[in-house]
Parts: sequence; structure tokens; C-alpha cells
Amino acid sequence: MSSNNEILTLSGLILGVGLVLIITVVMLFNGSAQTTTSKTQNTATNSAPVEDINTKVASLAEPQKAIVLQGNELFQGNCAQCHAVDKKVVGPALKGVTARWENESEIINFIKYPEKVITGGKNDYASKLYEEYGQMMPNHDFFSDQQIQSILTYVKFESGEEIAMK
Repeated sequence: MSSNNEILTLSGLILGVGLVLIITVVMLFNGSAQTTTSKTQNTATNSAPVEDINTKVASLAEPQKAIVLQGNELFQGNCAQCHAVDKKVVGPALKGVTARWENESEIINFIKYPEKVITGGKNDYASKLYEEYGQMMPNHDFFSDQQIQSILTYVKFESGEEIAMK
């Protein structure tokens, strides 16, 4: 008889310890989930909201709006991997880019054929970029001049520069 009581007592003890472990695990899991949620909420509240491009361009006239939106789309799909408007990434920040070149046709030529411009040795600024970053931007000869102009217009718009329509 005493062995039956010992078995029951041992079973009760094991069951009790098991329940305590399960409750502890559930509480720990629940606590970490709340902490993660809290961190996520804090991050979202502490950072400034990202303004949608459509909201940003709402005040522009229709022709400007269309060009900036096209430039944004082309920039995001082809340039944003290496460039940002206001900070260096893999390549230079693009804010003020038009002021750093002699004229727009030089920028367009460089964007389409950077290696030709750099190795041709006729553009000091292009050579300086290559020396500073140590790599060659790939050709973007698939862009039309108009598409590159829309990217440049988008960069001006994002930089806070006035954009003029031609």
C-alpha cells in the first residue's frame, strides 16, 4: 500500500512540476511577445512618417506632377540601390547634382555611358567620382534622354529645389 501512495505522490509531484514549467514557458513567451510589440510600436512612433510621393506632388501642376512621378518610379527601380538624394550610399548623394556638371547633356551622357566619359579623360568631375568611389557606375544607355531628365527633375524636387518646365 505504501508503494501505491509513493507512486501517487511522485506522480503528483511530476504533474505539479510539469504544470509550473508550462506556465513559466507561457508567461515568458507572452512577455517576450509583448516586449517585441512594444519595441515595434516605439520604433514606429519615434520615427517620422514617410510621406507618400503622391501626397508630396499633390501641389504641383499636372505636367510637373507626371514628370516627377515618372522620375520617382525610374529612380526607385534603377538608381536607389546605389544612390539617395541626401546621403552617400554606394555612389554620391544626388542633391545638387545638376550644379556639379557643366550642363545637362554632360550628366545625361555620363549616366548613359559612365565608362566612356571617365576613360575618355575629358571630364574632370567624372574622373574625380571614379577616384573617390573606386568603382564604375554601370551603363544606363537603355534610358532615353527624357527619362533621365525626369529622374533629374525628381531629384531636384526631393532636394527642395525649384523645378522648371521646359
